[in-house]
Amino acid sequence: MNNQNNVPNNNNINPGPPGGGGSGWNWVQIAGGVLLGFVLDRIIVGVFQRNIKGTLDKDKEERLNLHKALNLKNSQLMEELKKNKRLQEQHKQLQRKHEQLEEKHEQLQKQNNMLEKSIPQLEEYYKEKEKKKSMVTTLHQVQNEVEQIDQRAKLLLAKVEPQLQKRQVIMCTRPDLWQEVFQIQKDLLDMVANDPMEPKLNLKEALDNIFHYENYCVNPDNPRDARNGRLMWLYLEYWKQQITLQKHKKIEEVLKGAIPNDRNY
Repeated sequence: MNNQNNVPNNNNINPGPPGGGGSGWNWVQIAGGVLLGFVLDRIIVGVFQRNIKGTLDKDKEERLNLHKALNLKNSQLMEELKKNKRLQEQHKQLQRKHEQLEEKHEQLQKQNNMLEKSIPQLEEYYKEKEKKKSMVTTLHQVQNEVEQIDQRAKLLLAKVEPQLQKRQVIMCTRPDLWQEVFQIQKDLLDMVANDPMEPKLNLKEALDNIFHYENYCVNPDNPRDARNGRLMWLYLEYWKQQITLQKHKKIEEVLKGAIPNDRNY
């Protein structure tokens, strides 16, 4: 803009002599125009300055708002990045846990397979254990029973043996006393007939054989000799051996696990 305060020298505004009418008015017009231009210039400059200031303030405000918005956006982005990073870490942790669980699952599956394979062996082991336990219990029962049977058998033979000896003494010394011999034989048969050991030792048949075939006297001059008789001593020894044999046989059956359910002795 032109500065109206600085009037060039070549304008040479001469007010003219006082009293000159036309020249004075021209000067006033010029001066008024200059002042008006100056005022207009100042107004225009003020308007421009206000416009510039308003534009600058608005631009500053917009830039400040933009800066705030950018800072907010940047904060949001940073928070989002942190959140994404945390999510990635959580994802990695979950993935590691998943891998650990998979590995644990594989180990458990292997253990389960091993257990499934060992189940038949364990079942067989416990069956065998129970079988042995049952066998031991049965063995104790059988031992008690065979001991009782052994005692009954020995008691029976302890009664049979002196009667056979008595019969043999009469046979060797007084053959005429047949009635007494028959009575002894009858008493012996009645005794064994009611005894539970008779079926096991077959006593009745053996006694019939003795009564029919036993007539040996070792020394007629000494009829009370304990060596009188031959067959009866063989049977007595056989019965004793049978008692021992059956006793051992029952125990052996238990040890083999082949003991029958009904132990009839």
